[in-house]
Amino acid sequence: MKRRILVILVFLTIFVYGCSHALTPPSDFPNSKQETNNELIFKVSTNKEEYNVGEAVWLKASVTNIGNAPLEPSLTSRLFQNDFLISIETPYGEIQFIDSEFIGKGVIRGPLTSGRSQASPGEEIVKIFYWDQKVSVPGGEYQVPSGRYTIKAESIFVGEEEALLVPITIKEGSKRFITKEEAIEAASRDSRVINWIEQHKGINNLKEENGEFFQKVYDMGGISGWVKIPEETFVAMSEFEPSFLGSLEKSGVRFIWTVGSHVRIGDPPLAVQVKVDAYDKEIISYRECEKSCR
Repeated sequence: MKRRILVILVFLTIFVYGCSHALTPPSDFPNSKQETNNELIFKVSTNKEEYNVGEAVWLKASVTNIGNAPLEPSLTSRLFQNDFLISIETPYGEIQFIDSEFIGKGVIRGPLTSGRSQASPGEEIVKIFYWDQKVSVPGGEYQVPSGRYTIKAESIFVGEEEALLVPITIKEGSKRFITKEEAIEAASRDSRVINWIEQHKGINNLKEENGEFFQKVYDMGGISGWVKIPEETFVAMSEFEPSFLGSLEKSGVRFIWTVGSHVRIGDPPLAVQVKVDAYDKEIISYRECEKSCR
């Protein structure tokens, strides 16, 4: 089943996180699509075609009665109480913006507006929408990733089959997914990872006694403790430091690097796993495992 995230819009006054927040729309909306018939002009425009990650997306929807009689709601429209419905398909589901003057992020309050039952000859109905490229879901609010998106606009005065589609592109700009190497570097700076690496360096799990060489192991072939090794292995292992692998995955509404390492030297935990936010390098979780975190 397709998931939908419903965003209720407000008219004129917006309160974001309990504070008054003024939004000023741009004056130009050059990226437009238009449908015209004998009765009306239905037009939808965005202020740009390409946006950087996190940049405000503004959209203007309008219906103009160019006929000689009042416009009545279309019998094939799925709208009953609103002039417009704007929807955007994202990797996390479909976001819907329902008819009003502006939208913003966070907690939004204000008087709702309802759709017109009629539009008089010559009358133009205009609504402006604002999207901050965020998706709000239980547990948080997250930036959508870069990519190609299609904004679908519907009106109560036209049928659903006459919806307008406006493509936009969100570019990485100054924000992007961090690389695997950057994720590993971020994880390696965590104090818990630093301590784990130190405990499992070869130099800290080797010893020499009476001309014989030993390495500390755990449950290696059923053996735990100090085991005798050749001198050449001792020399090679004295330079050993744990290495890390990383994989990018989508978890809920976040993109995450899973960075992990496991060794066969020293005491447990022999494995560690760190989840790193793919945008801002935030350490999301840290996990130690006896032998493997798979």
